[in-house]
This record gives sequence, structure tokens and C-alpha cells, in this order.
Amino acid sequence: MRHHALTSRLGASVPHPAPSPHGRFAAFLSPLGKRLALALVLFLLFPIPQLLAQSSNAAVQGRVVVQGRGALGDAPVLARNTETGMEWTATTNKDGYYFFLSIPPGTYEIRFEHEGFEPQIKLAKMFIGQKVDINFEVTPGGISEEVTVTAEIQATDLTKSDLSIPIRNEQMEKLPLNGRNFLEVATLAPGTKPAAGGASGSGLTTGASTASSLGFYVDGSDRKNEIVDGGMVGQFISSSNAFPLSAIREYRVVTQLYKAEFAKASGGVVTAATKSGTNDLNGEVFFTYRDKDLNSKNAFASEKPAYERNQMGFAVGGPIVKDKLHYFLAYEDTQVDEFYISAPTGDFADQGGNFPMPQKSKLGFLRLTYQPSPEHYFDISLDDRDESNTAYWLWWAQPYTQDRGLDFTNDVTNISAKYQLVAGTALHEIRFNSQDYGWATATLAQPGPGLRYPSIHIGPFSHAPQDWAQERYSLNYDVSVGLGNHFIKAGVSAQRLRYQAEQQLFLNPQFDFETDTATVPYNASIGVGDPGVAKYNTQYGLFIQDDWKVNDKLTLSMGIRYDYETNMLNNDFVTPADVRADLTPYFDERYFSDGSNRDPFTGALQPRLGLSYDISGDGTRFLTAGVGIFYDRTIWNVASDEALRYTYKIFNIRFSEDGANNSLVWDDAYFERDNLLDLIASGETDPPEVFLIPDDLKPPKTIQFSVGYRQKIQDATLSVSYVGVRGSNETAVYDANANGQIPGYGKVNVWTDEGNSWFDAFYLFFDRPYKDGWFGQVSYTLGWADNESDSLYHGYWRYTSEDMLERAPALTDERHRVSVNVGFDLPWKMQVSGWGTYATGTPYEVIVGSDVNGDGFVNNDYPEGEGRNSGRKDATKVLNLRLSKKVTLRQIGLNVYVDAFNVFDWENYTSYINNQQSASFGQASAAGDPRQIQVGGTFTF
Repeated sequence: MRHHALTSRLGASVPHPAPSPHGRFAAFLSPLGKRLALALVLFLLFPIPQLLAQSSNAAVQGRVVVQGRGALGDAPVLARNTETGMEWTATTNKDGYYFFLSIPPGTYEIRFEHEGFEPQIKLAKMFIGQKVDINFEVTPGGISEEVTVTAEIQATDLTKSDLSIPIRNEQMEKLPLNGRNFLEVATLAPGTKPAAGGASGSGLTTGASTASSLGFYVDGSDRKNEIVDGGMVGQFISSSNAFPLSAIREYRVVTQLYKAEFAKASGGVVTAATKSGTNDLNGEVFFTYRDKDLNSKNAFASEKPAYERNQMGFAVGGPIVKDKLHYFLAYEDTQVDEFYISAPTGDFADQGGNFPMPQKSKLGFLRLTYQPSPEHYFDISLDDRDESNTAYWLWWAQPYTQDRGLDFTNDVTNISAKYQLVAGTALHEIRFNSQDYGWATATLAQPGPGLRYPSIHIGPFSHAPQDWAQERYSLNYDVSVGLGNHFIKAGVSAQRLRYQAEQQLFLNPQFDFETDTATVPYNASIGVGDPGVAKYNTQYGLFIQDDWKVNDKLTLSMGIRYDYETNMLNNDFVTPADVRADLTPYFDERYFSDGSNRDPFTGALQPRLGLSYDISGDGTRFLTAGVGIFYDRTIWNVASDEALRYTYKIFNIRFSEDGANNSLVWDDAYFERDNLLDLIASGETDPPEVFLIPDDLKPPKTIQFSVGYRQKIQDATLSVSYVGVRGSNETAVYDANANGQIPGYGKVNVWTDEGNSWFDAFYLFFDRPYKDGWFGQVSYTLGWADNESDSLYHGYWRYTSEDMLERAPALTDERHRVSVNVGFDLPWKMQVSGWGTYATGTPYEVIVGSDVNGDGFVNNDYPEGEGRNSGRKDATKVLNLRLSKKVTLRQIGLNVYVDAFNVFDWENYTSYINNQQSASFGQASAAGDPRQIQVGGTFTF
């Protein structure tokens, strides 16, 4: 991890020494240990009945009845994983019910064998997040060597009340994935779409939310990015794979109404289960290859740029001790020579081109699972991600010049451990997670000015260098039990986090021009000082979830969750006395902190209720409904900016040719950083910007509700749902001094939680798991998404008061989206598969480009009669296909394939020039990938 240092010309630097390992460990243990110990004592003294399948596991419940007699109590039932040989045992209660509360996804033999009765075995394939009913009707008789084996039970999602879909292993193995990113096909879920904006990388969004509102879990460990945008750790800016594809067994995308065990997500949840070793030694070695000759030409490229991508890796797993101890190891290496295509027009056309964007990524994963007996289960894993590349942080619609690129590094290391104990009818589970995430940027260009015109951005990027880190230590305790026809889970969690940021924003000063031909900028931004800040935060969570089978037709899913953070907003921050004195006439006391008046938020109580009703009585047709409250968290970037602006100062200086309207007279010498700093030192400019946080700032919140219908159609399920989401407390920012109404100050950026959002949609989903040689999924979303701010910093250059938070179409407002994925086995061990989407255009912002309303900003002046996001992009469509062939020679198999991405070479425009001052206004400025062909192969053994 790089750490930058800068000595300010305007005052001494303030050191921020990193704590010693001993001090950091002690700081972690002190508050966390005491409170966690108290929580555990309370749970042990006052046990709460509990579970449902853990977020990355599955669950089974059922009833054993004697034919013609009724329930059979105190009878053993065994679940045996056919791949690993691991076993779990349960005993029926007096009403004949048994429960397997949390078992890894896989194929199981559910065995009933009891003295005096004929034995039975039922086969069931369990997927992540599923709970399956498996009942036995037994007859008296002696134990026989011949056991009745029932054909495999097809687990379905008919009775669930959440809105989710599974992405199964056959989809990840057989569908064409451009880059082996397992999250790529998450957009096949209704209501899910790729995130808008370059900072989100390969992030996802649901409804009207941003990528930051989603929660991510891998084997139950929290992967939330809590410092900046992006949703999942490692996905900020990055578009690379987040995890080795060979290590992901399956995952589930939950768009709305997730259960109480999920925390810190107001928009949706992605939860993944990894692979484990089995009783058979098996593995794979894979490669994929693409180059220039296999690509079509991008719509904005004058010629096809040189291109090459190589991906290779391996996965291997097997037994160390058969039926007891297994290992799984995966590694993936990606090296790409690709290009950013910049296509400015008019007088700037010669500054465009195909700019190199080399990328390197290494991913590793190791997992050990150990079951010494059916009562004890241990699981430990390690994964690591190391990425370095050249990136273009495409905040704006304008094309960039080559020197605006960034050197970007991205690292994630995660260690997880889990222990399960079956004690009587209860399952106790303890999970520990250690996580280290960091990213850093540096400019590719030599120091100099950045020039921002309506049609192009030239020179070094504004927000570099930066160096961010997030360290997480988490401990979870869950206890689960089946009581009668209740399937219950409760848990307590604690996380200790350390955040660190070093931001040298505007180290290369940026100059904004009102027109493409202007020679005098109307604004210059420059930063100087000590760029470092670090803080600790502790998070606690409590939940209880009860899935109650009221009768043969009605099932209720009832949960409640409570979350609490000790230091989400730097509670010990003290507003400088002079700032407090100067701004008190303009703001009330809640905007100034004395280090004791900023209390943690205590209102994050989140009840959640769902139901399913079997209207047919035979388990084939269900009505579903649900409603719930979901709290997210305010990312640390909000609090870090408040503190940093007093040590690393950012000045925004207004210029003109004649010094009118309180501006300064421009001189070309100010293009030099030193001359701009001398101007600041002279006292002629406004003071640096400040940020104000109200002491009662609340974290984002959504209220979600839905009604739906599900039906089983032979081996498939069909669902139709209406969903509504109402967001509130959404964090936004405005400049209370955009027009200089507060004398002696520059930008006064005020954070507010007054943002709102609205989402209404109808979902249609058809799901047919792989069977008899084919699988398929079809999803359709008809949706409306509105909000009052498009991103966390949307108002930084646009809003001058809370009154400007007005409802308008969100950037994710996509009226129609259709997604299809399918795969078919062909003769001669061949297979064809593919997936595609069609989506109507999303909005983009159209601005006049001059300060028509006279409020000091040029980015919030819209065409007459129009509001925010009045433009609409063209519709997008893509179809990706794969043709594969399997060859087997003794114990070694080879699967070779050809992938065609965007097979019809459709042009999908992603960005449009939105400034009416540009001669290129309204024209598309960037496009998605053209047709690309990839060849690959996998050796299996």
C-alpha cells in the first residue's frame, strides 16, 4: 500500500502516525470485547429460539408420519452430502418435525432409518438460500438391506417471500462471460442493472438506488465497501473480476425484501457460496484468449486498436481425510492490453485516439472444511486479490485526453473462519472475518493544469493521487432451532473497522471553461496541505428471524433487525472555533460539533414481514406478499471530507477577463500551480471550502413492499410480482455559498439527509434449472425510478440549498428490461448457450452550460421547461453466445469453446455530450464493446 505525504506551503503538515500492531489490536479488543462478551452472556442466559438457512447455506425441514397413525417423534433423520460424505443428524420432535438448520449447498441423501420401520432415502439438490420441505410417510416393518430411494426432489423457490433469483453453477460454467466476472450475469435478475458512472466499476444497482446501497456476502462474510462508492470491496473504479470464477459454486441475487440476517443494505443483496473439496480428487486448468483480429471496430475508433487478453488459472480440490477433511484451491491470472477510445470532435478531434489501458489481476482462493463428527463443523478460507492497471475515471460525459489517465492499484485480502456446533435441537454458529482492502491512484501525466471544456477534458485528472484503506474484523454468533412448525434464527454481530484516506485532490489545479473557444476559465480549483485522516468505527447488529408454517397453506416469514454504529460520522470531531463563530449566523447549532454533541444514530430498528399462501393446496401455486424497513449506512467519505478540509485545503477561485461580479482578473500565469498558490497567499481569494455535517444526520433507509404470484410448471417456476420501494434519508450535499452570500468564505458544502427516491416495478421471471439437457431463465422488468440526487456528490457543483432536491427520473430509470439466458446440450457432446438483454434508454442530464439562474453554478441550469435528467439515451441490446465441445480421454476431459460477445455487433451508446455550449451537444461520445470473439478451453481431471 502506498502512502503519500505532502507538505503544505500554507502551514505545517499535521502528522497522522499509524498505530502499532499492538496498539491496533488493543484498540480493537477493548470496546469490542466488552460489549460482545455482554451480548453473548445475554444470549446464553436468555436463549432465543432460532434459524433459517445462513445467507450462504441451505436448509431442510420436514415431518415424519406413520401411515394411518400420525406423527412419529424421537426418530433419527440423517442428511448426507453425496459429494463430500459429510453428515448431519436430526431427531424428530413430538409432532414429527425435524430440521437441518444450515447445510452447505449440494446434493443430499435425506435418510430415515428407525427400528421397526421400513427405511427410506430421498435425494435433494439444495441451492444457496433455499429451504426445502422433505416429508416422510413411513410404514412399520423391519430394517431391510433394501432401501426405498425416491427420485431427486427438485428444490424450488415457490414459498419464499423475498424477491430473489439463483445464479447456479451450470450458468457460470456454461454461459459466455467476458472476463470471467461472476457478477456479470447478476443483471439477469429482474430489477437489476449495471451501475451508472465510472466510479462504480462493475457494480450493480437495483431500483432507484446506487451501487453503494447493495450488500455483498461470500460464505457469510461481509464484503461491503464502507469508505467510497462501489458496493463491494474492490469494485470502486475497477471493472475486473472480484473473485476467482472457478471458486464460486453459486450465488443468489436478492433485489428486495431480504431477511433480517442481512445488514447495511437498502437496495439489495448478493450472497455467494464457494466451492469445497469432495471425496474425489478433481480439478481443472483453464485458459481464454482474445486479440485484435477477433474484435470488431468500436463505433468511435478510427481504427481497431491493438488488443490482447490472456486469462489462465487452475482449481483443484479433494480429500485429505475422506468424509472428514477436504481442501479446495483456485488461482486466476488476467493480463489485458486494451485501450480507452477517446473521440472528441471539432477543433479537439486531433486530441483523441486509442489510449493504452494495460491491466493485470491475480486472484487466489483456499478453503478447508473439516467435520470430525456430525455435531462439529469447521470451515476456514483465504482469498486475495491483487490488481494494477491504467484507468480512466469517467465521471463526465466529455472525452478525455491520454494524459488524464490514472495508475490504479486495488488489493483485497480476506480471511474467514466458521465453526458450527449441533447441541440437541439447536445449531450454534460462530464466524470470524478479517479483511484488508485498499486502493490507490496516481496521475499518469507530469504535473500541470487540467483543462475542462464542454466538449473535452485535457490534462492531469483532478482526484489523484489518493490512497484509501479499510480494515475489518468481524465476529458473528448465530443460534438456530426448529420448534414445532417454526424455523427460527437469531444472531448478534460486532465489527471493528479502521478507515484511512489520503486525498491530494486538485494537486494538479483544474480550470473550467464555459465554452470550447473560451481562453479565460471562470473557475480554478486547487488543493494544498496534509492529505491524511484515519478513524475507527465499531458496528453492532442483532436480529431474529422466524419462518412459521402456520398450516399446510400459509407460511409467515417474520424478522426484526437492529443496527448500531459508534462512530459513523467522526463523533469526536471539533469544528474550529473561528469557523463556528463565522457561520453561526447562517446555520443552527446542529451543524457545529464540539466533540460530544454528535451522538450515534439509534433508530435503525427494521421489522420485516413476508407471507406465502398455497392457493392450490398441492404446492404448485402461491400468492406472496411482504413489507419491510431496511437501513443502509453513510459511507465514510462523508465524514472524511469534513475533517480533511481543515488539513488539506481546497480553494475554488472565480476568474473573468475584467474582474466583474466579485471575480479576479485572469492572468495566464495562473496556469502554473505555484503562481496560483502565491495568489492565495496574497489573501485576494476566498478562503478554502468547508464541509458541515448536521449532528442528527441519519443513514439511508428504504421501505419495501411487494405482492406476487408463483406457479410451478413441470420442472420450471413462473413468478409475477409488483414491488415498491420508497427511499428516504438519502445523503446529498449542497453549496450554501455558491453565490458568495456568506462573506469571507468560499464553498460551504452542507451535508443533508433530505434526499428521497421512488421505485415501482412489475417483475416477470421464468426459471428452469438444468435437467434433461437444457436450462433457461427469462426475466422482464417494467419499472419507474425517480430520485432527488443522482449520487453522493451530485449536488457539489449543482445544488445551492435543500430546496433543489427535486424529484426527477433517476439515472437508472429504465422503463423496460428483458434478459434471457439458456443452454442446450447437442449431439456429439456439444452444447450451445447464451444470454442477452434488451433495455430501453436511461436518462442523462442536459444543461445550458451557463449560469442562467445566477446562483453561481453552470451545472444546474436546464433548458427552458426541462428539469434534471431530461435527456434519454438510445436503447441497448446485446446477445452473447457460446459453442462448446467436450472430449474425454481416460481420466482427462477437455472442453473447448468459442464465445461471441455482442454477436450482432450492435452499437450501444453509453455517453452523450450534455452541454449545450458544445458544438457536439446531443451527440454520443462513447459506446459499449463491439463484437468480440474469445476462444478458450478447460482441462478437467
